Amino acid sequence: MPADISDLLDAYVTEVLELCLGYEAPDWGAVGHVEASTRTLADIRKRLDRVDELLSNTITLRGRLHRIATAAKSVADHAWDTAAMKRRAAPVQRGEEFYSAREREAEANLASINERHTAKQAADQAHTADTAYEVIRLNQRGLERVRTDLLAVMRAVQFESSLDR
Repeated sequence: MPADISDLLDAYVTEVLELCLGYEAPDWGAVGHVEASTRTLADIRKRLDRVDELLSNTITLRGRLHRIATAAKSVADHAWDTAAMKRRAAPVQRGEEFYSAREREAEANLASINERHTAKQAADQAHTADTAYEVIRLNQRGLERVRTDLLAVMRAVQFESSLDR
């Protein structure tokens, strides 16, 4: 995998982890916790916006890498098929030696090794993008749940304070 793609995906994941774990939770027992909760809620919203942007970038990159992997596999399959057809047209016996199907398959594998290697690298890149997507998506959901919980607590506090006692 080119270092720049791997580094880019690693940077996305690292930033998302920092965004999702770096917020400051409000102290519910402190005076003025509602204002602190409001600030925390606004901070989490900003963080979620950035996580959404990184997720979108990752999805775009992931799609591109999957298309590249599919094309590379197609090229590798075609190269192998071409090499196998050439070997199939050759006689089974050369001199006094016979060539088995396994030997002809091995020759086709050797003839298409560069294309198969390129396809393997492209598949590895797509897998790395899939992993980055899953990590980012999981952390986005977690941060969204924190936001939802914070909103629920704030509504409960608002309801509690509106009761006549």
